[in-house]
Amino acid sequence: MLTREENEMLTRVGPGTPGGELLRRYWFPVGMASELTAEHPTQVVRILGETLVLFRDKTGNVGLLHDRCPHRGASLSYGRVEARIKVPRDVRLKNVDLSIELETLSFYLAKGTR
Repeated sequence: MLTREENEMLTRVGPGTPGGELLRRYWFPVGMASELTAEHPTQVVRILGETLVLFRDKTGNVGLLHDRCPHRGASLSYGRVEARIKVPRDVRLKNVDLSIELETLSFYLAKGTR
């Protein structure tokens, strides 16, 4: 039988935990690209203790980003998707450059099906 500490170490999967660091080395299906339509191009995904936003851009590429804008902290799930995600409620409507953002994130999807 496991001690309380051993159980905590094995079952916690959030960022920075041993279980979370192990599981982040593998790919996980998080959504269906076919569910992302022109009318609903974003979908909130919660996995391994993190909230992410799955999206399809205007060219048909599928991506997965952290849900919060690093600039204002606004939810990207409410953003407008074009070639980039336009952050909601941002006074300047800052564009998030996805090519740079995807390199720095722990989760991402390369290209989705068109």
